[in-house]
Amino acid sequence: AVVSTQSTGERTIEGKLQNLCRLLNENFNGPMKEKLKEWKETADYLDNKHYKEQKRRVEDVKKAVIEAERLKKKVIKKRKTKKQGQLSDAERSKEALLYSHQQFEQHSLRGALLQERAHYCNFINMMTP
Repeated sequence: AVVSTQSTGERTIEGKLQNLCRLLNENFNGPMKEKLKEWKETADYLDNKHYKEQKRRVEDVKKAVIEAERLKKKVIKKRKTKKQGQLSDAERSKEALLYSHQQFEQHSLRGALLQERAHYCNFINMMTP
């Protein structure tokens, strides 16, 4: 008679572990690899889009600040009241651009957080039997 080194309980546990590993590979690892590639592409796209838009907005803000400073110097130097209206318009324009840039950053951050939430939900769905 051959003596087995494993008890019936140990074989049952080993079988269940093998089944669990097989299920994890089929239902989790495969879909996760596909999702990771998709998530990376989405993140790269969003990063590039954000970078381009942010660069454009920062340039617009810089131009507005330079224009406001130029008009401010003219008003101070020559004490021209005609330029006072242009200066206040330039200041308002600068403030509007800064506010717009802040709103853009908030919107971008909100989008990134929503994307991360979607990743987390997909991950949890993959873990659910």
